[in-house]
Amino acid sequence: IRPAFYLSLANSAFSLGDGSLATPYSIPANQTGNHTVSYNSNGGTGTMASATVANGGNYTVLPAAFNCSGHSFVNWNTQSNGSGTTYIPNATINNITSNTTLYAQWSYNGGNGGGGGSTETTTVYQFTKGADGKYVIGSKDGLTFICDGPYNKFSGILVDGASQPKTNYTYKEGSTIVTLKPEYLQTLAEGKHTLRLVYTNGYTDTTFTVSKHANPQTSVWENPFTDVKDTDWFYNNVGYVYQKGIMKGVSTLLFASEQNTTRGMLATMLYRLEGNPTAGKCPFDDVAKGSWYESAITWAAENKLANGYGVDKNDKNNFGPNDILTREQIVVILYNYAKLKGMDVSGAADLAAFTDAAKVSAYAVPAMKWAVKTGIMQGIRADLLSPASGTTRGQMAAIFERFMELNAK
Repeated sequence: IRPAFYLSLANSAFSLGDGSLATPYSIPANQTGNHTVSYNSNGGTGTMASATVANGGNYTVLPAAFNCSGHSFVNWNTQSNGSGTTYIPNATINNITSNTTLYAQWSYNGGNGGGGGSTETTTVYQFTKGADGKYVIGSKDGLTFICDGPYNKFSGILVDGASQPKTNYTYKEGSTIVTLKPEYLQTLAEGKHTLRLVYTNGYTDTTFTVSKHANPQTSVWENPFTDVKDTDWFYNNVGYVYQKGIMKGVSTLLFASEQNTTRGMLATMLYRLEGNPTAGKCPFDDVAKGSWYESAITWAAENKLANGYGVDKNDKNNFGPNDILTREQIVVILYNYAKLKGMDVSGAADLAAFTDAAKVSAYAVPAMKWAVKTGIMQGIRADLLSPASGTTRGQMAAIFERFMELNAK
């Protein structure tokens, strides 16, 4: 039985008879019909067929079949300039209610490209911070890289040769600061990976390492060192600096916790903390070119964190990279780094409680007072500072962890 007439309330407005609705109630018209999802090469070449989707339906985005000379496909975007909604291949667009165009987003590959007759100039930029970084699985911090390339020419990144969507990293000006997100880094295999920052007129390359030295569930570090036992007082301190990439073993299996810390070691620790920045020419005659501590000592001297011994009678300007680092030298270097980073160094403890306070060198007194006040440096006894004695690598791990925790505040 069919009704004699139909009542359509679409796009209608009415009020209840009792006046309980002050504002008329509207029933929107039922949207019907199909919509088109189309693909735009956005400067590339090739063709891709459009798709027809019913109103309110879902659609799975296709991989790119376009090509763009000298560029790699990154993702799709609803705006040609990348300012709209981003979609990656096999992503789902839900509840489509209008025609949609997806524009290919491209990143410049760098290199000469091999294109016949190309006159494009390729500039090889440099990382100024973060090169050869290390990410420990489970860490809440990502990896940050700073490049001297112009921010307005930055176009994307490649990891292990594959273009990455912007959901995997952040980027900002200064010149170009790129941070790989921790949730992305945790999806990568352990080991070394390549990173390329690509610009419309050049590129820069480095590597980074993903390492599983911590259990995200228990925060127990995976100890590779046969000479560091979980019963050692410095066990967690070594784990802390090792997972942060600040201290490494003297070999794959040995940490050498009882070995004395040298001046070159502390310079290297701070250099790693700073992200291995670019350093100039080393001014010291006893720092071998190409040695593992050359860049670190050069950087430390440039930033006035550590001085050499001055020119000796043989007209040599020496640093003493393998000399044992004294406790007062440690606090002076950390004090200088704290000032470099804009930390508050106004705190000063009274050293009168220590019977050997007078043995602290005059140049080291302000730094020692600050270090004792902040808890970075503790006496070897309640009444003894021992400023001229050496420091083992196990002790250095503890001192540096306390310093880093202070630095984080």
